[in-house]
Amino acid sequence: AGGGARTAAPGGVVGAGGAAGGGGTGADGDDGARGGRPRLTYGGGKLILAPMVRCGTLPLRLLSLRYGADIVYSEELIALKLRQCERVVNDVFGTVDFVHSSGEKVYRTCAEEVGRNVVQMGVADDVTAVQAATVVARDCAGLDINMGCPKRFSLQGGMGAALLQKPEVAASILRALRRNFAVPVTCKIRILGDDPSELAATADFARQMEAAGAEAIGVHVRTVLERPKDPAHWPALAPVVEAVRIPVIANGDAFTWEDCERIFADTGVASVMIARGALQNPTLFRRTRGPLPLLEAMRDYTCVAADVGNSFANTKYTLMQMARGSRMLSGPTGQAFAHARTLAGVAEAVGAQEHVAACEARLRKRMRGVPEERRKYLFDCVSSRKYLDSYF
Repeated sequence: AGGGARTAAPGGVVGAGGAAGGGGTGADGDDGARGGRPRLTYGGGKLILAPMVRCGTLPLRLLSLRYGADIVYSEELIALKLRQCERVVNDVFGTVDFVHSSGEKVYRTCAEEVGRNVVQMGVADDVTAVQAATVVARDCAGLDINMGCPKRFSLQGGMGAALLQKPEVAASILRALRRNFAVPVTCKIRILGDDPSELAATADFARQMEAAGAEAIGVHVRTVLERPKDPAHWPALAPVVEAVRIPVIANGDAFTWEDCERIFADTGVASVMIARGALQNPTLFRRTRGPLPLLEAMRDYTCVAADVGNSFANTKYTLMQMARGSRMLSGPTGQAFAHARTLAGVAEAVGAQEHVAACEARLRKRMRGVPEERRKYLFDCVSSRKYLDSYF
């Protein structure tokens, strides 16, 4: 393997390891078809992995797809940063990476999620949205605009839930993306409140986004001021479903397949998006086959993380979030896992040591002949001189 081929602008994938391209622009795209694959659609009772900060990286997306998810969203990518990224075909891990000028890997994808991966962007204006989407559009199946994040950083920057108060700006972002790119464009919002006038305002906002070109709309059924501890307002979905003709995707308090069935039956939504439920146990996507034990899911996650070169810090953080809702952390397995300082230590705690050891051997072999100055583009760290020893 010969390291990573760098491309300054998006295009079709070079090399066997890269993710297939084909989203394209409105001018030269193929109406959203990707390498002969049908255009991504959001209806039909799909289960979707929600965008999750820090956790929605490639390993969790791939694991969710393998368990049965239909669509997977990236974590929110800040458009101001994404537009400064360089596209790197990473032949060591078989991925396509988007690397910021600082050396930070902002987004990583691979062939396995082609046709099912949606990139969510945090953005405050249409020009920046187009600039950022130009970098990544050929390597995703859809573009989504975050219009619901309540964090101060997003609100102060005019992103996320700030767009709920600026429907004309939100609409201009969607229109610009629809004009310039062939992949589906969607948005994810929060409700404006749960009294009749606020529900009507939410439905009106959804209609405006539909008119601007949104092909689906995700609705987190909490207000901007509410947090996960507050119960989701499932009845608030019905007015939005009635107001638009595009698929409405429900988000909020779906922890089991039975929860998803109730949401479908009670609200009439087209699909359900799952965040914390998928993080607590991604085998939720198995639907009627039932969930697997959490430790098995954590072992599978560790194996996938090793395969795609996910950073140890992010791997351990995500595993800790998976274990947080159980009693595992207080037992011997949890203690061994919590004190692990390398991927090998984590793998031993969750029973993935053989797979990770084999992955290390393959990686060391692939790394032969890769120039040191190129390695920073291949790994989740700026300097990789001691990468293998510190990672494994």
